[in-house]
Amino acid sequence: ACSLGDAGLMVSVIQNAMLVAGLVTLVQLWTIGPIGARLPCIMGTSSGFIGVMSGVAGSMGGGVVAYGGILGACFIGGIFEMVLGFMLKPLRKFFPSVVTGTVVTAIGLSLISVGINSFGGGNNNPDFGEMTNLFVGLAVLIAVVPPLVGLGTFSKWIYNALVVLVASCPCAIVISVPLAYFSGIGAASRQGVLIKGGKYLEALATAKNFVFDKTGTLTTGKLRVAKTVSLSDYSEDEILSLAAAVEEYSSHPIARAICREANAADITLSNFSETAGKGTSAQYEGKMLCCGSFSGEVPSNAADCNVFLTLGGELIGAVKVADTVRDESAEVISQLKSLGAQNTVMLTGDSEVAAKSVASEVGVDSCRARLLPADKLSAVKSLDGGVCFVGDGINDAPVLTASDCGVAMGLGSEAAIEAADAVLSSGTLHALPKAVKTARRTMRTIRTNIIFALAVKAAVIVLACFGLAAIWMSVVADTGVCVLCVLYTARLLKIRK
Repeated sequence: ACSLGDAGLMVSVIQNAMLVAGLVTLVQLWTIGPIGARLPCIMGTSSGFIGVMSGVAGSMGGGVVAYGGILGACFIGGIFEMVLGFMLKPLRKFFPSVVTGTVVTAIGLSLISVGINSFGGGNNNPDFGEMTNLFVGLAVLIAVVPPLVGLGTFSKWIYNALVVLVASCPCAIVISVPLAYFSGIGAASRQGVLIKGGKYLEALATAKNFVFDKTGTLTTGKLRVAKTVSLSDYSEDEILSLAAAVEEYSSHPIARAICREANAADITLSNFSETAGKGTSAQYEGKMLCCGSFSGEVPSNAADCNVFLTLGGELIGAVKVADTVRDESAEVISQLKSLGAQNTVMLTGDSEVAAKSVASEVGVDSCRARLLPADKLSAVKSLDGGVCFVGDGINDAPVLTASDCGVAMGLGSEAAIEAADAVLSSGTLHALPKAVKTARRTMRTIRTNIIFALAVKAAVIVLACFGLAAIWMSVVADTGVCVLCVLYTARLLKIRK
């Protein structure tokens, strides 16, 4: 995953890259000639700029640049291009400098393509190999077929073929797309959401279902005992003391709330155990004392309770442990709906009554209660479309892992944060809608850059196929479009809190 320190490193890299790019330009001008008549030399500047940025960006690894290996390959192509410039300098005595420069550029692009496919880093990267074969084949056809059928000289159509090779270079895409992801992740971090990679930024942007845990997520998680009911000969104080005794070694927030408010009592228990989603149990006076959920029939006076105490399988008491709804929960749900969320769901292991009370207050579309961790997992998997799950407890870890984008509350358990794809660092829900907006803006920027770059390149290539394009057009289609895409992507850096 990328860290905030990587952002400062990338800024430093870009600044140094500009300096080195200028030096590469001087080398290209000396090996090829004056820039005014020999625009292909600008490709050397482009390759040098890519190379310096890519070498460090690739080494930063993780979620910073998924295309690090691809960009690193461009560095190899840039170096070879400069070397070839020195080697082909003597040819200026026999050929126009523009031809020499174009040959250098074309060979450099070919080496870049080879490097991309050698060091691209796996199946997750775009397969430029097929595209390289396509455009090289197209260039060969353009150079050979028209002269053979009497449509012009070989020199003219070789020139057009080289225009196709230069215009087909994918620099604009392989730079602007990773840069957009990096900028989007950085912008989200300034808003209070730490996203672990571009994959999860995209998942957050496309999520249609937003699923929330209740306790500690939509509510504050600051629990208190609101009610104690005795359903046996034990008094209410004794029921609460027994519940505290069996919950003594549990770290669950409900257990801690019961232990805080119970009166101290001399109760001897043994064989403690805890089952996730069900509760705790221990031996008491030769019988099994259980505290947690209850699947049997509950008397009406305990219908709103969410913790039940059984002794030897018999229900002897119940406790209502409640917390308060977060101030921002209802507003966040409303904002997500205005952003186009198709479904907002609340999942909880609490009782139906408690779940419906919170659900109606925050405004979620639906809620499901009395769920075990496995039931929550099944509920998330049953949803159609992208799922963003927000939770904070240790029981939420499986669901966070299974969802397309799992978001952990910053003040939640370490297990939840480790399993999550993003973290709300402030421990509140305020930043979630902002992060969704940032993620969607990032994806729009990426799509715009790809469409723009492909459209311009396609136009130049089509013109070259009919012999209507000059070499300067291909340079504009490559380096010019690359600069425009990078500048357009840089807008994401202006996103603030």
